[in-house]
Amino acid sequence: MTQSMDPADALPYEADLMGQREFVSRGFIDDTLSERAYPPFKERLYNTLVGTGVSGEWCFLELREGASVAPSLFLNLRWGRDGRLECSVSQNSPENLGGDAGRDLWETQERSHGEKQICHLSADCRILLRPKPLLIEVWKGEQRLRFVCDDINVGGFHQTAVVRRSPEAVRVTLEVEHGETFYGTGEDFGTFEKTGMKRNLLNADALGNHGQACYQNSPFLFSSHGKSFEILSNEPASFDVQCERQGLLTVSQALVSEQRESLLSLRVGFDKTVNDSVRTLRTGLEKPRGVPAWSYGLWLSRCYYQDEAEVRQVLAEAKAREWPVAAINLDARCWMDPNTRTDFVPDASRFENFEALIRDINSEEIAVSLWENPYVSSRSDLFHVGRKNGFFALGENSETYPYQWVPPGLPGFPQPPVCGLVDFTNPAAVVWWKELHLPLLKIGVRCFKTDFGEEIPADARFFDGRRGLELRNEYADLYNQAVMAVVREFHSSAEGEEDGVIWARSAYRQTQAFPVKWAGDGQTNWRSLRATLRAGLSQAFGGALFWSHDVGGFYGDSPDPELYLRWAQFALWCSHIRLHGTTAREPWVFGERVDRAFRACLKVRELLRPYFEATGHDCVRKKQSFLLPMLFADQGGEVSRWAYNDDQFFAGEDVVVAPFLSDHGGRLVSLPQGRWVDLRTGEEHQGPCTLSSERTVTLPVFFRAESNWASLFRQAQSVVSAAETELA
Repeated sequence: MTQSMDPADALPYEADLMGQREFVSRGFIDDTLSERAYPPFKERLYNTLVGTGVSGEWCFLELREGASVAPSLFLNLRWGRDGRLECSVSQNSPENLGGDAGRDLWETQERSHGEKQICHLSADCRILLRPKPLLIEVWKGEQRLRFVCDDINVGGFHQTAVVRRSPEAVRVTLEVEHGETFYGTGEDFGTFEKTGMKRNLLNADALGNHGQACYQNSPFLFSSHGKSFEILSNEPASFDVQCERQGLLTVSQALVSEQRESLLSLRVGFDKTVNDSVRTLRTGLEKPRGVPAWSYGLWLSRCYYQDEAEVRQVLAEAKAREWPVAAINLDARCWMDPNTRTDFVPDASRFENFEALIRDINSEEIAVSLWENPYVSSRSDLFHVGRKNGFFALGENSETYPYQWVPPGLPGFPQPPVCGLVDFTNPAAVVWWKELHLPLLKIGVRCFKTDFGEEIPADARFFDGRRGLELRNEYADLYNQAVMAVVREFHSSAEGEEDGVIWARSAYRQTQAFPVKWAGDGQTNWRSLRATLRAGLSQAFGGALFWSHDVGGFYGDSPDPELYLRWAQFALWCSHIRLHGTTAREPWVFGERVDRAFRACLKVRELLRPYFEATGHDCVRKKQSFLLPMLFADQGGEVSRWAYNDDQFFAGEDVVVAPFLSDHGGRLVSLPQGRWVDLRTGEEHQGPCTLSSERTVTLPVFFRAESNWASLFRQAQSVVSAAETELA
């Protein structure tokens, strides 16, 4: 595989170690208005309105670059049937959009108001136009979306435009209103509120959680003013929220497809609250899926158990110590030969009778999860099958793309043989990949951990005609959907109840359709714990309903006992909890005090399982995440109170959790409107209020006094109080 990278274009984060990343730095979505990329040298600014009209259901605005006679771009607007504004930028004549030119399906009225014109799209949605100086506003009731064209410097030079186009990308510029804050864009480890950030929507193997790279991006942005923005393409894109220019939101779409009808397609929703915006957007996505009751229990894992004997030894010790294990994951380099993975063949040199092992584990009412990735080693027999049948991505020479998925120079992660990259745009390849899971499902496997799927090489070619850069984000969804489908098809009962789950790292638009999602590879330190929580809060805006992470962090030195305990306590209030890392993560490894404190907190979770399961059903029904930002509190004038709150969360709608996120001291806890009971003391507090909590054995957790589960929470309170007394 040929690699070419200009060192001057290297990405500013560690993930640039991966060879396939060279295309990210070529200016598709990451170029800023620096000296080397300053308009008009790179971009054309379309700021002049030269015509308006109607075509079918679309109102089109013809824009040109100043007084230039250069070809026009068309800003097309219509009010969609789903109650959201559709906005697209095209370079073709509006007549090509379909429908009869001039036909008025909205009873459009244009009438002069001084120098302004008003085009009514619906009863409460209108476009306000002014040719000189150019003004374009879309109003939905009292909510406004304003396209910006008046951002100039002291010399009169336009810094931006309604539409900007370069060879690499097209951009639309919108105004940020006073006091408006923004959220979402996927599993962002950096900041919860996005002001001052440019979020490049390009999935990556982040190799940690301290940089800008993300395993799961999402093309969704939400405003505290009730607006939502959804980029309709899955290709690389970006949201710039007052980073490049103050007071502006710039939505960019990379121009990587040769067959694109629209240069950019954006859907804008107008709702009363952020909660409403998220639910409205989720309604247009693939149907959210629930999880089986057993999956709420404790998951054990390690990267990695060396052999069958170690797997049996860990489970035997858990049983002897009376730890209620629900599932165990056999991870990378554990159950398959590292030189032939992923071939779905157990390594006979370390597992004498794999089927008997699965059967024995299941007999203890413990589910088995098996690791996989969508890369088939060239040293496996399966590779030759896939290559012969055209089930892998191709290179420029129409041969199987020689894919290397582990970057060089990672201690402890030796590079495997080159692989074939499964082509999930090929229906026959999807069927083939699903069938490979069936023998394992038949012997009792309940879950597959679908790792990787982010680093799709730009020059790879796929069955449906797309290249790697076009498929970069969507590949994760296709991969996970295929595995989820076979697991659910196998485990669904005649009554329609679904039993199986997957444990996915990568995702993009359809994350809610394949639970469970986990946060990838965190480091064993307090910074990583805080970054993990921020990621969970960010992805709750249109991402996974059921989300988890590796207790203690995945890599680095073994976590110190205090970090491990506080991370575990945070995880116990998420929908799912898994103990996983490159060193042992079983509670008894960290000493008696941690073991006893963890056990007490897990006892609380088990006691509250009816609440967890009912909340899970509500998440599917209401289309909202189990872990919710405090911004989702009843927003009766409280939005500003929660705008930047990134260190506590709702576990469902009736519990507020405030984790300890540093190695010393107490913390402040903010409670929303209502009556809240401290799970440690039973003391009741009237919200909204802010409390100071000392550092206690268990976390500050509060439940609604009016909750339907209040009696169950009070039973749990006795367990927590006993732990506080015993371990203080």
